[in-house]
Amino acid sequence: QVTKEGDIYSFGIVLLEILTGRKAVMFTQDEDIVKWVKKQLQKGLISELLEPGLLEIDQESSEWEEFLLGVKVALLCTAHDPLDRPSINDIVFMLEGCRVGPDIPSSADPTTLPSPVS
Repeated sequence: QVTKEGDIYSFGIVLLEILTGRKAVMFTQDEDIVKWVKKQLQKGLISELLEPGLLEIDQESSEWEEFLLGVKVALLCTAHDPLDRPSINDIVFMLEGCRVGPDIPSSADPTTLPSPVS
């Protein structure tokens, strides 16, 4: 049965795939991508989570913080109990502070939006 909570779970899986560079289908039933990420975090092997092309991220940089935020959001989205998963509005709120670069307008800051053409 299709539900909003199921869509949120799927979003979390896709987000983990993007961040880690690993496909969910690469894992077994005993260790899915969510369990693998949690295991790496428990072992303190956070850098093992990085998608191979992202290995050069400085752990003191804002990009590293954004990566960690993405992982945290993905894990919230993949909570075992569907009632514990955030709403899409909550996800947007959590990720809005994760933007890089001044060229990306924020809906929270109307001064960054282009002026309407009259």
